[in-house]
Amino acid sequence: MDFSSKASVEVGDTLTLKLSGNTKSVDWKVDNPKCLRVKESGKSKIILVGVNSGTVRVSAKIGEQKKTCDVKYVNEEYYRVNGGYICSSNSALGDGGKLKMQRILVYNQNGYQEHKMYGNSETYLYGVQYEDTAITVNCPTVKTHLQYLIDESGQAEKSFFEQLDCLQKKLNELVVYPRSVLNSSKPNKGTPYPFLTSSPYEELGLNSHVQMYEYMEDGWLAQSLYPFVLDSLGVPKTMALLARYIDPTCKVESGDTHSEVVVTKDGESHTYGGMGNGGNALLLSNRLEKNFTFDGSATDYGTHATLNTLMDKLLAYASMAYEDAKTYYDLLNGGTFNQTIGAGNWLGRAYRPEPYTLSYHHQLRQLYGWTQAAQHEERPAAHEGFYKSDVQGTGTERGAERQEFSWE
Repeated sequence: MDFSSKASVEVGDTLTLKLSGNTKSVDWKVDNPKCLRVKESGKSKIILVGVNSGTVRVSAKIGEQKKTCDVKYVNEEYYRVNGGYICSSNSALGDGGKLKMQRILVYNQNGYQEHKMYGNSETYLYGVQYEDTAITVNCPTVKTHLQYLIDESGQAEKSFFEQLDCLQKKLNELVVYPRSVLNSSKPNKGTPYPFLTSSPYEELGLNSHVQMYEYMEDGWLAQSLYPFVLDSLGVPKTMALLARYIDPTCKVESGDTHSEVVVTKDGESHTYGGMGNGGNALLLSNRLEKNFTFDGSATDYGTHATLNTLMDKLLAYASMAYEDAKTYYDLLNGGTFNQTIGAGNWLGRAYRPEPYTLSYHHQLRQLYGWTQAAQHEERPAAHEGFYKSDVQGTGTERGAERQEFSWE
């Protein structure tokens, strides 16, 4: 993305380009560093030094440009799909009506001129203005996810808690657990093997993590479009919103676990919550299909996707993710783990206060012969201990502290 202006600088002199009013991080690029060297750069300006004669293109990318993994683009550089571009809005546009497209104008020494912007990035020099065009987009009226659940449950005439019971049942049918995508072509050197960590929620035990590849920077549209992608915090939050939506006078409190809320009305209390279906196994990018082709065919999710087709696709991906990870889950807490460790044996454990991705369990390389782990740089642990397994599949830590935990 280029500035819509020109400037010159003598060899040995400096040139400063400024970004007016910008508060976001900037990715500056100089395409010919042999002629122009970057002396200093930041959110508001870049200072360049002339080195040799020549022509140099300087660009600034503000914000992020992101593709989605399951979309077929006709031009990936400009994020163009068949027939146009994919746009989204964080504003509430459910009431329908018309949206007027605007032209972006950037200011340079010749005044405001039209500027092209692709994806989510912005490139400008001194300022930006927006000018209406003759193009309008018709937007249909859509329901909120709360109103959709209420209408689909069909229990508007029932009592308050009967309605919530029906809404919980309907939400359980629709909800899907959120899923991140791993880049199957980029091994993760930080966590090259599966590992166990304690859960951030005290009512849970050890969590299994299978993330031997780096996370994809790009998103995926199917999950973004489906309104009922909710984890163990999202489901109770939705039930709390529904309760207050139906009767703002009700009282909502946290439940005994992180995945529950307690709703009270007229002295009566009920517990609601849960989590999405499909588990939390991470999806490998080579499993994703480019279903959003925008070609109008019967199999095109871009023009024919429904809530049902999106949910079915997300659950199909969930099955694929679990299928790819189940061998590693078995090594961590399944039959293979139990056979390898056995009752009465000690298992080394390291704990770090840093994010769990740094606390992968080095001892697994000895247990299963993963010799390549020796190439991984081991960091000093803040605390070390040992766990002893017993017949019930639980263990105790030997040392200054004594903790019980479950392998499951």
